Amino acid sequence: MATSEELEDFLRKVDHLDAVVRGEVTEEDMRKEKTPVNKTVITKDALYKTDVQANVPLQKVLDQQTFLKSIETDAAERAVRRKEKTKIAVKLKEEGNKAFKEGDYETAVKFYSEGLTQIRDMVVLYTNRAQAYLHLKRHTDAEADCETALMLDPACTKAYVHKGRALVGQKQYDQAVTVYTAILNHHPNKRKLVDEYIRQAQQAKDANAAETKAHQLFLEGDTHANNVVDVLDKLRSEGQPTVYYGGGLAILAEILKDDVSRTLYRTNCGLNIFTENRTISSGIQKVIKGSKDVTELELVLSALDVMDRSIIGNDENLSCLLKSPFIQETVFGLMSCASESIVYKCVILLLKMSFQPLGLTGIFINFDIQRLMVLLLTFIQTSNVGTKEGAALLCNIAEDKQFAKVIHDGVGVTVLPALENVMVKHKMISDGVMSSCLSFIGNMAHDCLIRKKISERNSLTDVFIEILSYHGGRLSNPSSQSMLHLVLGLLMNVTIDSSLPKEQSESLAMEIIPLLYSTDESLLEKLLIMISRLVPQSPALIIPSLIHAGILEKLQQNLEGGSTDLKKPSIRLLALLTQGSTDLRNGIAEDKAALERISMLLDEDDDTIIANTALCLGHCFEVKEAIEMLEDTDIVRTLLKKTDTINGTVKQNCAIALAKLAMSNQRHLERVRELGGIGILHSCMKYVK
Repeated sequence: MATSEELEDFLRKVDHLDAVVRGEVTEEDMRKEKTPVNKTVITKDALYKTDVQANVPLQKVLDQQTFLKSIETDAAERAVRRKEKTKIAVKLKEEGNKAFKEGDYETAVKFYSEGLTQIRDMVVLYTNRAQAYLHLKRHTDAEADCETALMLDPACTKAYVHKGRALVGQKQYDQAVTVYTAILNHHPNKRKLVDEYIRQAQQAKDANAAETKAHQLFLEGDTHANNVVDVLDKLRSEGQPTVYYGGGLAILAEILKDDVSRTLYRTNCGLNIFTENRTISSGIQKVIKGSKDVTELELVLSALDVMDRSIIGNDENLSCLLKSPFIQETVFGLMSCASESIVYKCVILLLKMSFQPLGLTGIFINFDIQRLMVLLLTFIQTSNVGTKEGAALLCNIAEDKQFAKVIHDGVGVTVLPALENVMVKHKMISDGVMSSCLSFIGNMAHDCLIRKKISERNSLTDVFIEILSYHGGRLSNPSSQSMLHLVLGLLMNVTIDSSLPKEQSESLAMEIIPLLYSTDESLLEKLLIMISRLVPQSPALIIPSLIHAGILEKLQQNLEGGSTDLKKPSIRLLALLTQGSTDLRNGIAEDKAALERISMLLDEDDDTIIANTALCLGHCFEVKEAIEMLEDTDIVRTLLKKTDTINGTVKQNCAIALAKLAMSNQRHLERVRELGGIGILHSCMKYVK
């Protein structure tokens, strides 16, 4: 590598040569330039002399000014030319991207290369061309482009990724891991990306080792290895009856029992037998179209067994199966056929795939998820076997982060109607399967757009209420308790940013009220949260129903001895009740102990509890007796103290309660003055309506 001095000397010579060509500098000037000059020695006096005093000819000064001006002009011209070349390069890059998306990688390489003739230091052209080279299996070319890109931009993630993939293609797996790891030196937050590429490199390394071992055993005449190859050869032969191929597939499924046999199955193009053998392919299609021929059904069952056995502990086989062009339509077609056994085997195959990260990702990439959801829900609704596995597959898919984005557009017209058809039959479906379905809906409801579509489907909400009613009557049953937790959690999620219609709110409230005496604190918390959301929708019906059920006593018990999680919804509900019921306010006003217990909640550490306590007290302070009853307490000091907060809701509610005390009772007003709270009271009066 050239030293910086050598590089500077080279560039100087180039500049001088260019000047000679333009006639600005003579060869003699160049020879004089070679004379060593100590550039660090500066004649300080010269700095203070004029051009004339320094005996510098005027013409030479003008020549220098002209030279400097020409440099500026040249730089501007270069900038214009670069801008024009950049536009051309960008256009060529876009053409290359278009060809790449169409799978025409040779043309993509051509466009990227032409772009580089315009701008040699455009990093994206190198990384894009490297990616095209990878698809063409030109791994060394891809690696070279990535190295150039990294010279231009040492932090380019795409260059590291494509270089790693190029090294994997050259079976340099450990070097690829080193390259992937180097990304973290520049981007520590990309650990997840790096780990995934390292996993892929390790998978490729393991697959290569397995292929090498399998090939060696085959060459050495290993009986088991030869059996796999022999059976595949027989299955490729044409002209035999369906029963022959069904039996062959059954034998193949039996001998796919270790990594060697599964690797040989892949390396000997085992997947191709399902499409290349006309009898096997035809048999599968006939079953999809409704054939009930026993030999054809057996052939399909054996074919699914082969697929199932081939992916056990073998990520490479799993990847190949998921990428095979026939897999989606074959599985979807078979899931729609009349044979329950075949549909069940399809579900099991997909379930096994979904338990592996690679498999779940592959399902999202290669399958129409909405269509799969509908088929699974139909299977759960109609099948007598395998519904538990079908529900488990639903949940596995719904838990993936890609799920909501994939089903956004059609969820209201495909998935939700199919779900409703299943939920309507909740009494005929096992609690285990139904709980999986509720969990599935709950996972969907985490997405705000899907949640809105669920809440708008009133018929589905009616089913949720039916399920709650059914299991609410079986509260002593552990399975029903579990179902109540799920359906309440789902209803809480669905109503988090939207309200149920009045009739549904009333119906649901009537189912919840009898359950408010549950001793399960976690369940009671959900019930209280839910009933608090329902009260504003129909206070005229729900509040009297709650009071008649003796809710005040239950709430006081919760507030006195319950956990913080239970106190929060309890004081929230009490605030709603004191707002909507004069009788309840009067009842509390007559009970000093009750008022004092409520006031004590102002000392809690939770702002939500404090805000709702102040709101509840404010409602109670509309009753004169309640205000008088607290004359001998420290309620004024406590409320004043609580107004000193950044929490706007706490400040507002405490200010309102304090104002009601001071404006309605002289002793409380005097207490405010004594504590220097008049100014605070004035500043908070804006909150009092």
